[in-house]
Parts: sequence; C-alpha cells; structure tokens
Amino acid sequence: MILTAKLTKFYLNSESKDGKPFLDKNDKPYMRAAIKIESDKIPADKYIYGYSFRADDSLRLWKVGDQVTINIWENDGWWNFKLPTQLDYLREDLAEAKKRIKNLEDFVLEKNMPEAEEPKAEEIEDDGESLPF
Repeated sequence: MILTAKLTKFYLNSESKDGKPFLDKNDKPYMRAAIKIESDKIPADKYIYGYSFRADDSLRLWKVGDQVTINIWENDGWWNFKLPTQLDYLREDLAEAKKRIKNLEDFVLEKNMPEAEEPKAEEIEDDGESLPF
C-alpha cells in the first residue's frame, strides 16, 4: 500500500551490527534503512525496513519529521518499504478501480434482482415421468 506519513524515527546503516558492510550479490555496497512512521495503517511500535542501492536515492536525505511517500507491505511479520514507482501507483489505482466496479455490480444486481417466487401448485405439471420414484 502506498501512503504518505511523517517519519518519527530514521536510521540508515551501511553495515550490520557485527561491523560487516552490506554488499549485494555483485559485491556492491548498499544501505539499509529502518524507519517508524505516524500512521494508523501499521502498529506504531513496528520498524519498517528498506534498502538503498544507489548513492542518489532520495531516502538517504530523509530526516525525522519529514513527510515521505512509501510503498509498504508485510512479509512474515516484518514490515518493508520501498520508494513507489509508477508501476506501484498503477497497480494501486487498478486495485481500487476493480473494487469500485465490484461494488457497482453488486449494487446493480441487488437493485435489479426480482424477488424469487415459489411456483403455485397449479403451475407445476405432473407428467409422471419426471418424478424419481
């Protein structure tokens, strides 16, 4: 989900707790960010983790108090984030459009659905062959 929120905590690290530098599969350095935000969408005590692979990533300039727009998701109890791309915005718009279409379809079906009526006794024809016994 894409949201804009205020940063309440922000940590940016280039190495793990044991002092080893973060390196990608090509041995290029990257940075790991841990943030907390003001939002009713996720628990306030949870850190959200993201990564910066480029020196010009805007998240490297963030500071506590900034309003940031991020794409967040939960994976096995861990909250993650990344900077949203155009594709992320399109996916979110499409999901919202599908939801609205479904609501409209349900509304139209509900309004146009005639009440089911029980057939009257004289309308039921007995040809003798349709009975299972």
